[in-house]
Amino acid sequence: MARPSLKDQRSEEILDAYVICAARFGLEGATQERIAEQAGVKRTILRHYLGNKDDMLKALAVHVIDQFQGQTELMGQALQTTHKKEQLLDILFASGVISNMDLVLVYQALVARSEQDVELKPLLLSSLTNFINCIEMFLQRTSSCEDADRIFAVTQGVIAIYFNKDAYNPLHPPQRWNEGNIRAANLLLELL
Repeated sequence: MARPSLKDQRSEEILDAYVICAARFGLEGATQERIAEQAGVKRTILRHYLGNKDDMLKALAVHVIDQFQGQTELMGQALQTTHKKEQLLDILFASGVISNMDLVLVYQALVARSEQDVELKPLLLSSLTNFINCIEMFLQRTSSCEDADRIFAVTQGVIAIYFNKDAYNPLHPPQRWNEGNIRAANLLLELL
């Protein structure tokens, strides 16, 4: 069995550092100096592993989308074994179960940037479509509601709450806000 490539491992570590920096400082504020410091490497190493600034941004996008897709797959697997809608809320809103705040914040920053990047937009749209479909299919399976439009509307509402909570999470809001998010999502689920 072949050992994992050191280049692949190091690239992954640098990309994880890039995610942290981009979540804290935005895509433009995630400078090579900050990324190198976060990764514990010299700035010149970044170019060796990931290429120039444009190459680094493309690598970040692929990394974030792959992780988001992986989380979606984990969520789908977890939802396959339950019929309880509350399980969906636990997965989406419990800290560290599926959601990674830094990942979601960078995903949102990439979505904002996608208007200028024709290659990025379809990748993000595809991964988000998979996320939406995963939740929608779970709700179709677990709900007595036969109105597909209603199920889709509830799906969209729950997803909007999910993404919104991470958007203001860097403010370290009171716990009551997260509890309100869960309650709001639960109220939507009760419509089914």
